[in-house]
Amino acid sequence: MSVKTEQYHAGINRETGLLQYFQVHINTDFLEVEPIGPLPTPDFGEISLMLAEDEGYDLLLKMLPLTAFRFRGFCIVSISDVTVQKAVENIENVRLNRTPDNDETSYLNVIQSLKTIVGNKQIEFDLFPLVKINNEPVYGYKKAGTGILFEVWGERLSPEVFRKQAKGYFSNPNSFFSHDLFGPKEMEIAFLEHFRKLKVRSLALLPVFYNGKPVGVLAMHTWGDETLKKRSFLCWSLHYRLCQLFEVYIDEFNLEIENIIKEKFTSIQPSVQWKFNEVAWHYLHDRKKGLPETAETICFNGVYPLYGAVDIRNSTIERNKAIVTDLDTHLDLLMKTLQSLQEDHHSVLQEEMIYKCGKWKETLGLQQLNGNDENRLVTFFREETTPYLKHMSKQNGNSLILRNT
Repeated sequence: MSVKTEQYHAGINRETGLLQYFQVHINTDFLEVEPIGPLPTPDFGEISLMLAEDEGYDLLLKMLPLTAFRFRGFCIVSISDVTVQKAVENIENVRLNRTPDNDETSYLNVIQSLKTIVGNKQIEFDLFPLVKINNEPVYGYKKAGTGILFEVWGERLSPEVFRKQAKGYFSNPNSFFSHDLFGPKEMEIAFLEHFRKLKVRSLALLPVFYNGKPVGVLAMHTWGDETLKKRSFLCWSLHYRLCQLFEVYIDEFNLEIENIIKEKFTSIQPSVQWKFNEVAWHYLHDRKKGLPETAETICFNGVYPLYGAVDIRNSTIERNKAIVTDLDTHLDLLMKTLQSLQEDHHSVLQEEMIYKCGKWKETLGLQQLNGNDENRLVTFFREETTPYLKHMSKQNGNSLILRNT
């Protein structure tokens, strides 16, 4: 039977207090197994059922005891430290499995994995994604890690000052490293003053790039007497995983701005999208800061339109109601069509589509359809059900589809 000759084991390193991973490989090429006497004829079907149970190997041991065999030779056991590899895999798993609901837990796992890679839990990390409104940098109010960059670059500065300083830095992003911020040379650097006020001892700032464009900054720092060593930078082979994580956050920020526009305003023309982006950002800014959410008036001073248009009060609400009603009608027609087809052409695919129709109708009934859900439902109509109905039409004649619809 197959035996796992390669296993992974994890434990707490007593010196660092962090997880450490080892890969154990067992080479059995030089091992011979011989029966000592006659053996029973096994029922392989029964053995398969045994091994599927928790106590299967104990039952197999009674059927074929080890005392009935002679083992000659030797095994070679190789043990390798794969801590860095497993920690990088953990970061990739966080990126693939994270949702806005488990945002805080996801970032804690990332920070813990970074500490595991450098092998020092005294070294702190902070992730600072670069988000933009109309191609201008803004801070996104996400404290990923210690929040040191959010506190120095975000909380302390006004949006206007932050935008100016961020544009200057990301136009020519450079790495920064200081073993001791209280050293004589560092005392002359003005921007380090705010880090010193927060009792930061060592500091490294590393810009992160995705497809050649900066997507944020990764900070490493220490408090008190702990200082960064050059060996701490052996971990930057995971740059690709981190830049993908930054990109996920940026996409979620952009989606949040889009949802605010769809929720608060009517459909807009692309030529004035920039103005609505600004207002949505101001709305998000106030909400994150715990300030009263006020409806900002959108106006274009000094602009003379070449044509005029009239807007309808509450048109966004009415539009959303109309969309929900229209989609619900489409789902009703689709369910009736698929149920009729089941009478003569039953298939698992039809059952799955009918089930999806029911789930979508439940969502519409709760009036919880957002812009992303609307796109997914339209994709369901366009890419799943329409090709299937066209296929059925070609297979069974147009009259079948027309009769059922």
